[in-house]
Amino acid sequence: MKTIAIVLFATALASLSLLLGSCQKKPTPLYPVTIVNESSHDVCSIKFFLAGSYHLPAKNLLRESLFRTRKLTSGQQFTVHVARGVYDIRIETCDDLGWGEDVFSVPPNDEWRVSDDRLTPLVR
Repeated sequence: MKTIAIVLFATALASLSLLLGSCQKKPTPLYPVTIVNESSHDVCSIKFFLAGSYHLPAKNLLRESLFRTRKLTSGQQFTVHVARGVYDIRIETCDDLGWGEDVFSVPPNDEWRVSDDRLTPLVR
């Protein structure tokens, strides 16, 4: 009788373990987005927002300690990994010029190029 109880308990425990294992949240896949600075200015801020959510605070991805960089100089590139979604992006140079793009999808957009002809003075 004890043997049957032990077998039933082990079976129930194994079933519960499988059930809990299948309920775990799978990690969100991340996609690379590369910012290429082709301008003659240093970039000091790159911010991604979920499309239409400018009222929410956003982190400056260049100042995150994880990335350990403060600016993106002319000719450099920077890659960040983001979840699938629709985003708005705001890029600011160290001398108060800016550029933005609204409603881009990740994937497929995987690269943005910052050039002098697209930069405009920031309005603060």
